[in-house]
Order: sequence, then structure tokens, then C-alpha cells
Amino acid sequence: MPKISLAITGTIGSGKSTVSNIIRKYNLTVYDADVESKKILAKNGPGYLKCLELFPEVSDPDGNIDRQKLAQIIFNDEEKKLQLEALIHPFIKADIIASIANKDLFIAEIPLLFEKHFDKFFINKLLVTADDDVINKRLLARGMTQSEIDARIANQLSVEEKSKLATHVIKNNQDLTSLEDQVVQYLHLIKIL
Repeated sequence: MPKISLAITGTIGSGKSTVSNIIRKYNLTVYDADVESKKILAKNGPGYLKCLELFPEVSDPDGNIDRQKLAQIIFNDEEKKLQLEALIHPFIKADIIASIANKDLFIAEIPLLFEKHFDKFFINKLLVTADDDVINKRLLARGMTQSEIDARIANQLSVEEKSKLATHVIKNNQDLTSLEDQVVQYLHLIKIL
């Protein structure tokens, strides 16, 4: 059986995690780069001490890393963002390479797929998009401020640039049923379902 690799990406608020959850409903495993990065920075995680060395101000009273404080720092300072990425991304890259080598099917959700060139490891690259006003509404509903939204989006390639690099694009402007229909159709297309 040929090996199949699929990476799911999209700007913040586009619905890439919702797409991953739909895929999981079909008893498929999805590696989540964001979840893995949290594990890397968790207490006793492989990047925990180095992160506190780089950003001592993000330690909370229990010695955990305050992720919200860390996000505020890195999304307002490009150099610090690159330092954090240089700490986390080698672990993510090693995970991806090992998983692709050892599994017949590997599906991953990677927010910075194109920005950090993780796309070179995948055959299929699914981009989830939504209109700007839809994304804005979703993120405001999550409790983000407009300046936080703008800072996150500014740190990602534009949808136009990502669309050129993706092998398939799903538009997520409507309801969950419409999104699931598109996802299932795509999984059939690439012979995962």
C-alpha cells in the first residue's frame, strides 16, 4: 500500500482544527503541531527549561509557562518569536520525519506549514480558508482583541500565497455540515476514505 501524507493548515480562525476533528470522527489519527508544542514547553518537557531561560517573565506562580504572556511577547517581537520557533520546531520536525517514515498514513495539522517549510514533507497539503469577516467574527467570539487578531494574521502568509502552495483548498464560510461534506469528499479524492 502506498504511503499517504496529509498536512492541514490555514490562518487562525479558518477552521483547520474543526477539519481535524471531522477527520478524527472517521477513526483517523491527526497529529496536532500546536498540541505537541504545548507538550514541548510543559513542565519536564524537552523545551521547558530553555524557554524559561529565554523568557523568564513567562513563568507563573506554579512554575508553569504562561502561554498567554508568551504569546503577547512573541507576537509583538519578531526576534523573540524566531527564538521560540528555533526551540520548538526541531522537535516538531523530528516527529514529522519519524512519523512519515514509520506510518502508511500520516495526517497532521500544522498552522505554519508553509511559513516554516514543513510542507516539503507532505504529498497532500490541504488549506482551510474563510472570508476575513467570518474569521474576525470567530476570533472576537473567542475573546481575542482586534489587535491580537491583527498581530497573529500578520505573522502568517496571505491566503493567496498559501493557496498557490496548497494541493487543495476548502472554503469554510458555512455551517459544519457543509464543511464535513467538503472534507469527506476530499478524503475520498486522496483515497484516505
